[in-house]
Amino acid sequence: MKDVVLLILISFIFIKRNEIKPLLGDKLSTFLAYLGFAASFLFSLYCYRHLPVIDFRPYAIGKNIPEGMQLPPDAVKDSVAMVFIYRKDGKEHELSMEDIKTVDSTYTFVDRKDKVIREGDKPAIHDFSIRAEDGTDITEDILTMDYAFLLIAYDISNSNRGVQPDVNDFALRSQKAGVEFIGLTSSSPKEVDAFRHENNSAFDYYYCDATTLKTIVRSNPGLVLLHKGTVIAKWPYRNFPAYGDVSKEYLGK
Repeated sequence: MKDVVLLILISFIFIKRNEIKPLLGDKLSTFLAYLGFAASFLFSLYCYRHLPVIDFRPYAIGKNIPEGMQLPPDAVKDSVAMVFIYRKDGKEHELSMEDIKTVDSTYTFVDRKDKVIREGDKPAIHDFSIRAEDGTDITEDILTMDYAFLLIAYDISNSNRGVQPDVNDFALRSQKAGVEFIGLTSSSPKEVDAFRHENNSAFDYYYCDATTLKTIVRSNPGLVLLHKGTVIAKWPYRNFPAYGDVSKEYLGK
């Protein structure tokens, strides 16, 4: 019935299409269309060059990373079934508990495994970890600190070099104030060493997944301030802050 009504409406609009006039007039309608396009383009450009005005990602300001790594009590878990692998006539077959009741001597047991039949809920954050070059995991250490600055440079070779003097000054002042400041990248240790030497960077870089780092902040580099695992501020390199301003506003120092 709904399809019939829709077809009638479409047919009526098509027949009367020459009688349909713009509500606001041709010129004003055209102007508003171009204005909407320009506003949309400029808004997208601003978010690309700086940070999203509205951030829906799990690392948005106000989000707590440890909480995002956990599932709620009512979360749906993976549905897993026990599968038996048997070989017959040179081919392997996956058999259920019921299937193996019919297995005869022509089948040869190969293996048993658990197979996910239906995936359950996943935490909003499932791939965040901070590791040293030797593989040491310092994720919990960083997430439990009172305050910690993370300089995100997912591709360190292409990280903006013009802002590095400001980064180095910020890191030095942060370290003198006793506030942790580390770099996070997905680049190789060799690339990191070359970059640090070239830019006289006196702070340590640690390693994290590239996709995760881009999700945290797309700016390369970008600065993130954590307070006991909660994201309380972000800055792209185009708006890199002075330590004094950040300290006064967020650290109370």
